[in-house]
Amino acid sequence: MAYNNIDNFVASISDTGIARPNRFEAEIIFPNAVESVYGGSGKAVSIRVKSLTLPGRNISTVTNDTIYGPTHELAAGLTYADEITFTFILSGDLNEKKRFDRWQHWIYSPRTFNMNFYEEYISTINIYQLNENNERVYGCQIREVFPKSINPIEYSNDTTSTALDLQVAFAFREWVELDGFGNSPNNPAIKETNPTVYYPSKPVDRALRAEQHQKETIKEVQAQQEQLVKELEERRWKFPWQ
Repeated sequence: MAYNNIDNFVASISDTGIARPNRFEAEIIFPNAVESVYGGSGKAVSIRVKSLTLPGRNISTVTNDTIYGPTHELAAGLTYADEITFTFILSGDLNEKKRFDRWQHWIYSPRTFNMNFYEEYISTINIYQLNENNERVYGCQIREVFPKSINPIEYSNDTTSTALDLQVAFAFREWVELDGFGNSPNNPAIKETNPTVYYPSKPVDRALRAEQHQKETIKEVQAQQEQLVKELEERRWKFPWQ
């Protein structure tokens, strides 16, 4: 008798249940610079998550055409989605939006538009699938996260009972699987190389640079003239009849 029949299907559903899209939990961990301003642990924002996207994973491939006969694909690398989107139910004081605005202001300076170091503004998001007993049965840790875009909020006088939502798209580097206790056997990915090029925050004084270049040019010409005079003196001592 075939295994794939209605009795076995019903027994499987009865034993393990089904995963429901509204049985989830999210933990958004804000950078310390944001928490120091607003306090708390981010739970006030995490509990307001209305919907979210669990990220996927893609193995990029190349075609092996160096063989005779049919070609086949070879694994070439690992890629993830460009971003993941969260939707939040906004509180009356727009606390959620304030926090994400602050996070973005920690990425760049609204006054000078200078960018902060990568390690300073990235953080972590944990997502869990829950069963009917609110137990964590699957976890996903999204690493090196930061809010890439905060969508606009639309206001309208057409309704008085609809809650305002806020959509935030996060960029990230990788994700790993978690157990029900939030532990992962995977170590974090190798950190990116620290930048070695310094870009000054002050505007370049072109007049000062031109003056410095002129002084350096004069020094080079003087050094060449001194070397030429020295060579002529040495030649005069060697060949006095010249």
